[in-house]
Amino acid sequence: MPADALKLNDVFIYFDFFDALQICVESNTCDALVAAELFQPYAVDAWAKLEDEVAEYRVEAGKPKFGLGVEWLAAFNPVAAADTSQPEPDPSPAALPAEDARQ
Repeated sequence: MPADALKLNDVFIYFDFFDALQICVESNTCDALVAAELFQPYAVDAWAKLEDEVAEYRVEAGKPKFGLGVEWLAAFNPVAAADTSQPEPDPSPAALPAEDARQ
């Protein structure tokens, strides 16, 4: 196998990893904050260097979804993902002290 083909194959494997990571996070199988902490620096670097080539490949190869995982993680905002502020639910009567539950 020519060295160039191996390098191209490595690029596909690299990008496939980020596609799988996106699916894992969006299905709540993987933790978004941990994924961002561990892998976002690599995605940001790869996207900054390869964005134009990826866009060109998507058109030329007819693969509009190629590299979406890297693009997604490079733009991912962990602070927004961590903001799960929702109102606290009212406690159930069983959770209240005995005198409050009778009221």
